[in-house]
Amino acid sequence: MVTVMTAVPSTAPQRAATLVLLVDDSPDFLRAAERVAAGQPGVEVAGLARSGAEALAKVAALGPDVVLLDAVMPVMSGFEATRRIKQASDAPFVIIVTMHDGAEFVEAAREAGADGFVTKPDLCAVLPDLLRRVATASPGEKGGVP
Repeated sequence: MVTVMTAVPSTAPQRAATLVLLVDDSPDFLRAAERVAAGQPGVEVAGLARSGAEALAKVAALGPDVVLLDAVMPVMSGFEATRRIKQASDAPFVIIVTMHDGAEFVEAAREAGADGFVTKPDLCAVLPDLLRRVATASPGEKGGVP
């Protein structure tokens, strides 16, 4: 499942590579997602985080263009981390990535301010297009990210 939210891209300057932060409490999923993301042209994996709190620190330190964020994690959910990340005026794209495809998860992602929602089984299929759209988005563009 892929859901388009009202995406408002970061106002950060365009870079040669799209920087991606991957956040998930599963080390196996992080390794797999890192392999897929790193294999995309023009993409650099800026970092990995295993919790929402760690994601907040790494967003501030690394300034990624995109955060792929698991919805359900201990201590701080991806939804709460998204709310906090999106408070910044130069917030990156945030895409919630989860095993859950229920409408309540899509709505929670939307309410948190996420730019998109992707189920983990669909991630490999949509990641190349997703990252290409982010790399070519202009500030203020809407609806460019699933």
